[in-house]
Amino acid sequence: MLKIVYISGVKLGYDCLKSLIENNYNIEHVFTYSEDKKDRSGYIDFSDLCNENNIQISKVENINDEKNIELIKKINPDVIFVIGWSSLIGEEILDLPKIGVIGHHPTLLPKHRGNAPIPWTLINGLTKSGITFMFLDKDIDKGDILIQKEFDVGFDDDANSLYNKITDVSIDTLLEVLPSLEKGSYNKIKQDSNKKSIWKKRKPEDGIIDWNSMTIYLYNWIRGLTHPYPGAFSFLENKKLFIWKAIISNEKFDLIPGQMKIKNNSLFVKTGDGCLEFLKLQFEGEEELNVDDFIKKYPNVNEKILG
Repeated sequence: MLKIVYISGVKLGYDCLKSLIENNYNIEHVFTYSEDKKDRSGYIDFSDLCNENNIQISKVENINDEKNIELIKKINPDVIFVIGWSSLIGEEILDLPKIGVIGHHPTLLPKHRGNAPIPWTLINGLTKSGITFMFLDKDIDKGDILIQKEFDVGFDDDANSLYNKITDVSIDTLLEVLPSLEKGSYNKIKQDSNKKSIWKKRKPEDGIIDWNSMTIYLYNWIRGLTHPYPGAFSFLENKKLFIWKAIISNEKFDLIPGQMKIKNNSLFVKTGDGCLEFLKLQFEGEEELNVDDFIKKYPNVNEKILG
């Protein structure tokens, strides 16, 4: 049976690990984020899962510290899985497992290398995406491909539903490929760098909304940045307002972009070429509200302008 070391710090990795445990794979050790990383998008504590299954766990500041390298050397793993980890795995670790270090990326590499793949998939309005398991090397997202799976992205998908879809496909694909790793019958496929594209890193402050944009773009913007990500936002009288969910509306109002309108207990906002209907909102520091409760609490937002 394969001796597996597992490196992850997010819910996607947690769910994949849980599936490996349920299918009786031999997890020798888990390395995960220390508690000071708990504000990262998707962060989850692995302690309970590991303790319940008698798996050794290390919470680390830097996976490439000498003490972590020495521990992995002692374990002498067949394979290391890295699923949901924001820093590079150093060459000393890459050289340790017999099979290799296998990473995960939620796009069909070499397309869309880089950062924030789930938000960018939705912001760009893609109708198809996928996941890739690849052998890690010293360069980001450039290693040989082990296996890929494509899936559809629905118009109603948002960051949360896409995250769940990626999780389900990743678990199924991981369980599919593990027997070939055990038997040594897997293939390595070189990436074609001529087909590469790269998505840039996003920061929470990048979520600000430009109400002059087209309606479809703003719809994609909001659904791409919703939970578990920091959110799309605007300002109302210098108060930060997060828009967690909105839909495209056919309503027509004689308003300027960013101006809101209450009608029939619904809340709308004018865009550059149409209108969105708000469904879930939240002022910074306050609770998230469905639009009905938001209107009851803030009836004076009618015809106010976001900016």
